[in-house]
Amino acid sequence: MVQLAFPDINFTGSNSPGGWQGTNAHFYNEIVNTFTAQDNILWVKGRHSMVFGFQWQALQDNENFALNAVFNFNSAQTQGYNSTGSLLTATGNAYASYLLGAMNGSTINQNAIGETGGRYKTYALYVQDDFKVSQRLTLNLGLRWDLFSPFYEVNNLMSFFDPNMANSAAGGHPGALAFASSSLRNPAEAHYKNFGPRLGAAYRIDDKTVLRAGYSIMYARALGTRTIGRQGLSQLGFNATNSSISPGNNAPAYYWDNGVPPIAQAPPFIDPTYGTGYITSNPTGVQNPVYGDPKLGGKPPYYINWNFGIQRSLTANMTVGLTYSASLGKYLNAGPGSGGTSYNIAPLKYLALGSLLTATANTANLAAAKAMFPEIALPFPNYVGTIGQMLRPFPQYGTISTPMFSVGQSNYQGLQATFNRRFANGFTFAGGYTFSKEMDNMLASTRDPFAYYLEKSRGGIDHRHVFTASSTFQLPFGARHTLNPGNPVVRAVVGGWSVSGLVSFATGSPLALVGTACNAGGILGTCIPNYNPAFSGNVRINGDYGNGNLIGGTVTPFLDRNAFVAPAAYTWGNVPRTGVYGLNAPFNSSIDVSLRREFAIHESIKLAIQADAFNVNNTVRFGAPGLNPDVAAFGTITSQANQPRKLQLNARITF
Repeated sequence: MVQLAFPDINFTGSNSPGGWQGTNAHFYNEIVNTFTAQDNILWVKGRHSMVFGFQWQALQDNENFALNAVFNFNSAQTQGYNSTGSLLTATGNAYASYLLGAMNGSTINQNAIGETGGRYKTYALYVQDDFKVSQRLTLNLGLRWDLFSPFYEVNNLMSFFDPNMANSAAGGHPGALAFASSSLRNPAEAHYKNFGPRLGAAYRIDDKTVLRAGYSIMYARALGTRTIGRQGLSQLGFNATNSSISPGNNAPAYYWDNGVPPIAQAPPFIDPTYGTGYITSNPTGVQNPVYGDPKLGGKPPYYINWNFGIQRSLTANMTVGLTYSASLGKYLNAGPGSGGTSYNIAPLKYLALGSLLTATANTANLAAAKAMFPEIALPFPNYVGTIGQMLRPFPQYGTISTPMFSVGQSNYQGLQATFNRRFANGFTFAGGYTFSKEMDNMLASTRDPFAYYLEKSRGGIDHRHVFTASSTFQLPFGARHTLNPGNPVVRAVVGGWSVSGLVSFATGSPLALVGTACNAGGILGTCIPNYNPAFSGNVRINGDYGNGNLIGGTVTPFLDRNAFVAPAAYTWGNVPRTGVYGLNAPFNSSIDVSLRREFAIHESIKLAIQADAFNVNNTVRFGAPGLNPDVAAFGTITSQANQPRKLQLNARITF
């Protein structure tokens, strides 16, 4: 069922009020159902405690689409004229245009479907044996097998790009729009070899010291994005947009009283050639399809984890530990290609064409291109577009997004030290320090679309040093405490209070420079700058982050832009994706404090009141500096990484 929604109203131009808009005003409805069947068999025999089990899950994600509309009113439709008949562009009022119903433009969804129903199933078999080899040694031996069936839309309301289908609108060139059917509900294939071992060992050296080690492979479902999990790859061909725009000369697109002009053709468009562009009959109206890679689209991401550690008991209540842990991520979705720009890219060799890439594919320009690459020719007789567009594998389309192209990789290595004091005598404490490094290639649009390895560097979640400590202390006043006032009134006031605190510190993540001065020729990805070979000295300037002027006038930069230059046209930059010159964002830290008191009201009824102070010392921690060396704000601090002090008071009754 198609739902209606309150439209967005935008006002632009001179003397414009604020608009009436926002997604919170839109109708939205999503219902998720999960059905699970699971059974375990426990068998204890001698020193073995074994579990055999299976799990089956069916997940349903039903999403309703609203008929959203955006209406734009501009001051242009009510501007005046001077005595010579020229427009007075400083006049007019967008709200007056609204009162007249003089529309500057509108965009209205025309949906042939009102709801999608995502469906996917998972299956798992597992076995686990906890084997007590001796009084000192225990082994955990397990194996899990997972099967993630590919997503499908319950009524086959999904479309996707088929690279092998002949496109009759493009002279039979490969590449057309396919629609899900009972025989092919999703182009992604299921993967059956998802075996994940679960291995662990614990060895007691003596009564106070234990060694522990573990190894596992953990699989997860590959959905690409949350939208993919609800709707599938695409509804291209099922939905359309009815757009109207002012023809110019301040004339309205239409008057509201006359109604919205009807769409030229209402959906659905169940046609493999739908959206084909760069052809004489549709030179600019291209619709970009979505591709589901058969091999990688259903490949589940997985992590290989291992650890080794030692724990020592100092007293009956205190322990210390030291653990090395590591994790390798494979086939992660957030990496190269997930931005959707890597599938329909011209070969790199054509970068040598330079400015011809953006030139129209006419006779003269084609001749110049053929002089460099004799194989260049029009892809089909009715092609209309640039030479760069013509050299794409599927020149009848622009970007062919690949949201399930999962080739991201990560590598985490960390050393963790812990100290714990269990609650005793009104006091508990837990502290931990982690020294770690995380590497990945998590850049969706890689600088070289065919060389993902160039983006391997420190990840955005890499914080080399992390320290946390938490503690709770019961104040020693009241009954059953060290200080018990004899006066019952005093005892009632001062007894039962506890103070807790949390301290955290983390070094900054590596800085990732992204420029805007690259000339990519429509082939290269993210604009990464070059090192400046003529630069010498320290790239960090003007002292610590936050020194100097941050809020107006001549703002203090903390990075020297002279250390970087834009890459030459049609080439990519050579600085690492992150951590160039070892640069990190400023560190972050916080101190939070809580004060709590519990009152016994009657038998099992208790009232607890608590006051919390977050960032109690109200310290400012700065965000990362500007990271685009091609703009004036490069190296300047414009944001705060933490929140100002917040005070919170709450109460809870338990019974």
